[in-house]
Amino acid sequence: STLFKCASNPNSVKTLTADRSVICYEDDWNEMVGLGVTAILIWVVGFAVLFGWAIWRSPKQFPRIEFQTRWKFLFIKYRADVHWWSMVYVVKGILLNLGFLVFDAAIWQIYWILVTLVIYLCACIAFTPWRHMWVNVLDI
Repeated sequence: STLFKCASNPNSVKTLTADRSVICYEDDWNEMVGLGVTAILIWVVGFAVLFGWAIWRSPKQFPRIEFQTRWKFLFIKYRADVHWWSMVYVVKGILLNLGFLVFDAAIWQIYWILVTLVIYLCACIAFTPWRHMWVNVLDI
């Protein structure tokens, strides 16, 4: 997320917070942003869509041994009636990290994390998704 964080300088030129030699909104920075957005789309959105597709297909495909072998890491930790919980876990991770990208002020980042975790906590209490009750207790 530091690629997207620019800060003002005394000469009123915005530079990258992580590397003050990179001037924001110029050619080098624009190329890095393009690469960064592509990487985010592939790794974050792409894998979330792939996992979502596997979870959506799982009720019909799970009897197949090939499907079980390939995708069991998404389902093995959760009860059968909440087989989709791994998607909630992935979305929680994305949302927690999104707060650092969206908000500059630390207080708003903390609020974002708190709200995200309270929503996750309420969902954990409502669904108790983990196979073992002690894991549910520890997650709450």
